[in-house]
Amino acid sequence: KLFRGKVQPFGTSGLRFTQSALLSAVAIVGLKSLVEFIRLQTLGKAGLQQLQLDMYYMRSKLLRLLGGSDAEAVGQLLDEVVAAGAERSTDPVMMETSTLEKALLALSRQ
Repeated sequence: KLFRGKVQPFGTSGLRFTQSALLSAVAIVGLKSLVEFIRLQTLGKAGLQQLQLDMYYMRSKLLRLLGGSDAEAVGQLLDEVVAAGAERSTDPVMMETSTLEKALLALSRQ
């Protein structure tokens, strides 16, 4: 019974073979895996803030490459990664957006 029906992991329309569609599919699978990985971890304050900074950086890069509804789904998953980290943190103190922007600006100057 398990193998009788065709499984379509990317919806009924299937996966389009364009650069943005493939990047979206890989990003979505990777971010879903990261959410599940984070849910099994315990983070301290520094770990949560590093995760927040990493996801902020990924958002700036990924959303520029993606378009349409895929960008919205990836953005929601990036938020979900940070939320999962905050739930699993012993000291859930988040960085302010201005601090994240300053860190990325300093990184881009290097």
